Amino acid sequence: MKFIKIILILLVLIVTNASSHYIIINKSNNVSKISKSEIRNIYLGNTITWKNNRKIQIVDYNSESELREEFSKSYLFLSPNKVSMIWLKVTLSGKVSPPKILYKEKDVVKYVAENVDAIGYIESNKELIDDVKIIEVDDN
Repeated sequence: MKFIKIILILLVLIVTNASSHYIIINKSNNVSKISKSEIRNIYLGNTITWKNNRKIQIVDYNSESELREEFSKSYLFLSPNKVSMIWLKVTLSGKVSPPKILYKEKDVVKYVAENVDAIGYIESNKELIDDVKIIEVDDN
C-alpha cells in the first residue's frame, strides 16, 4: 500500500510539472508540428527562417516573467538571463534581430495573429487562442 501511495504522489508531481505551454503561430503559417529542438534553435537564434525561407518573427516575454522562466527551463534548458546574453551576442553579429518582447499573453496572441511569420507561446489559456494556430510539439 505504501508503494502505491508513493507511485501516486510521483504521478501527481509529474503531471503538475508537465509543460502547459502552447506554441502558437499565425493561422496562415503552414507548419503543423515542431520539435522541441526546433523551438530551442528558433528561440536561441540558430534558426532564423521557416522552411519557406521567410524570416521567423519571434515574440517573447520580459525576462522577469514567470511564464518566460518556465518556458526557458522547459524548452531552452537555460535561465532567461542566459538567453538574454545569448541574444545580445547573436544581435551584435548583425545576422538576426532579437525577439519582440511583450508583457501580456493577450499581446503575444495579438502580435502572432497580425504577423504571418511570428511564433510565440502562451500558457494553457483557451480563451486567447481563437486568432492563432496551436502547433503540436514533438518531444525530439
